[in-house]
Amino acid sequence: MKSPVAGLTLLTLSLFCGGLEAQKLINNVDAAVFAESYSFEEGLSFRRLSQFTAPIGIDIPLSRWGALAVSTAYVYTKVESAVDGLPDEEMKGLADTDLRLSINMLPGRLMLLLGGVIPTGIETVDPRELSLLGAITSDIIGVTTNELGTGGKAALGVVGAFPVGKFALGLGVTADNSFAYQPVSDTTARLKPGNQLKIRAGFEGPLARRTYLRFAGLVAVRGSDEVDGSAVNTVGNRFTGYLSLNQAIGSTSLIFYGFDIYRADPHLEPTALGSAYLPPGNLWAAGLRWDIPVATVWFLAPRAEFRNSHLAPLDDPDAPLRLAGRSLRAGADFGRWLGRSFSLALQADGITGFVVQEGTRIGLSGFRVALHGQFVP
Repeated sequence: MKSPVAGLTLLTLSLFCGGLEAQKLINNVDAAVFAESYSFEEGLSFRRLSQFTAPIGIDIPLSRWGALAVSTAYVYTKVESAVDGLPDEEMKGLADTDLRLSINMLPGRLMLLLGGVIPTGIETVDPRELSLLGAITSDIIGVTTNELGTGGKAALGVVGAFPVGKFALGLGVTADNSFAYQPVSDTTARLKPGNQLKIRAGFEGPLARRTYLRFAGLVAVRGSDEVDGSAVNTVGNRFTGYLSLNQAIGSTSLIFYGFDIYRADPHLEPTALGSAYLPPGNLWAAGLRWDIPVATVWFLAPRAEFRNSHLAPLDDPDAPLRLAGRSLRAGADFGRWLGRSFSLALQADGITGFVVQEGTRIGLSGFRVALHGQFVP
């Protein structure tokens, strides 16, 4: 983590936690390394996408005030060209740094959120690297890090939780303001992403003695992007729904889940389909995870997820959505507790599927391995 981030953390601690002698200095620390690689059949401008990511996150309690969360990552991404004469492209460096300050207004009921993104990532890229950015934004693949850098943003929000019988209802509203930056090196034009308003709602509780339900929904409304102060496109609305069902079976827990993301309006963005224009689309997924304790300190979690993506035709955004690709990812997490405060897990999975380019299905396959550690004092 960069020293300015560490300095900000210490400053916040000194301002909000004058007497921490009886308090924990850290709620938890999460760190991991991810390595993944995906290959594509003939038909795209690239034949392989590889990425290495090393994220770290720290959650710091601020006495009775709330908590501060800081996270960032080091990212190395490479795209191997499938076109003779075109070089491979690679990018490496820090991603943006996320900050979230949670302030208790009514403990256990209402919380004020102050957030932001510090632009420590890669803001400006060479035009030749746009295919790399397009590859990592594919929702069919779902790479670990799909955004390397922006101009930063500031966010403000309020979230609350309320009992509804044996269930709990959560509501939240957040608004963010993005800052302008120069996205491409061959021009001085500065892009300011549209400001965004997000409304969230969640509902959870027991359906039976060993069955637990969670549901969440999000509506995101984003204003027009601007280039040098002039509006260039309207991103429009995005709707997201998530549902999970947790069923206890003996000492194990089987979790079924699904989510759906619908984009109502087109906007400009590099994509894995080779176009800078992203039309209206819909992504839905369904998955499962089975948490299995092994002995007293080991744990095993097989998992699988199926994704299905549809997009409107590039030349007719008002036309019905068409299939854009499908994928199936399956794997498992295996780890153990190292004392009462540390856990270490090895994660591995593989993916198979296809993307659709001009009506042709182009096969993809790949893998992801990771080592994840957590410290909870």
